[in-house]
Amino acid sequence: MTKSSVITYVFFMLAGAFKIVKILIENEINREDTPQKEISSRNDSSKLIRLEQDLILKGKKNFHEFYRDNFEFYNLLNHSEKVSFQARVEILLDQKEFKVSDSIEHELNDIKLFVIGAFVQITFGYRYFEMPKFSSIIVNEEYFYSKLVGAEVKGLTVGRGHIFYSWQDILKGFENETDKINLALHELAHAFYIQNFHGKIVREWEEWKWVAERELGYLRNYSEDNFFRTYAKTNLHEFWAVCVECFFEAPVEFKKRYDRLYSSTAKVLKQDMVKRKVKVQDKLA
Repeated sequence: MTKSSVITYVFFMLAGAFKIVKILIENEINREDTPQKEISSRNDSSKLIRLEQDLILKGKKNFHEFYRDNFEFYNLLNHSEKVSFQARVEILLDQKEFKVSDSIEHELNDIKLFVIGAFVQITFGYRYFEMPKFSSIIVNEEYFYSKLVGAEVKGLTVGRGHIFYSWQDILKGFENETDKINLALHELAHAFYIQNFHGKIVREWEEWKWVAERELGYLRNYSEDNFFRTYAKTNLHEFWAVCVECFFEAPVEFKKRYDRLYSSTAKVLKQDMVKRKVKVQDKLA
């Protein structure tokens, strides 16, 4: 074998080895079990662990009082979960940009904590929770006119990465956490879908959609049940958003009336509100 032949042989062997290594690395990356795979999410996952450790070691209260007083979901968490909740809030406060009307500028801190708390709540079952596509939050004092919809609205989620809110209606959603109406969660449910499932084939979402299409068809054509408000029948996307509101605000009744739909929703969100409530009740008993 000539010298040039040896060099050529070695070159192709190295190229082949490099290709195999590349495939192995790609396969390892693709084994992640969650739709969000952004590099920033991996970095923030490490940051979350550090923040959790910092909160535990220093005994920091941080946002505890605010969420204890305003979020039923937070009060269903155990101690370590509350620490994780607070750490996620810190991360998201650094990532999301808020623009508010001049008339409510003085309430900016509360606005941030309510909206970011809802971000954490809906993604709490996920390791990668940041929803990086949605970095811009615009909050008006009350309902507002949307050129996109051509009507006055209380909230709006735009796929380009903007979420619009009415501050008055955000507050109403948390003042009554059992009426199955929560604007913050409703709009974030749309964002959650766009971030994780739009244009993708994800088993949990496909299973939810299969169950939901049948329930929605039945509700539209045959049922007089009023568990879901009328707006839920608009289309499958609004039905999803209303299901999320019901999942967090009336989980026991949701499961009792629509067990398959509740279970599918729990799988998509990777959390079970009925189990959370049962755990707390057992603890208090």
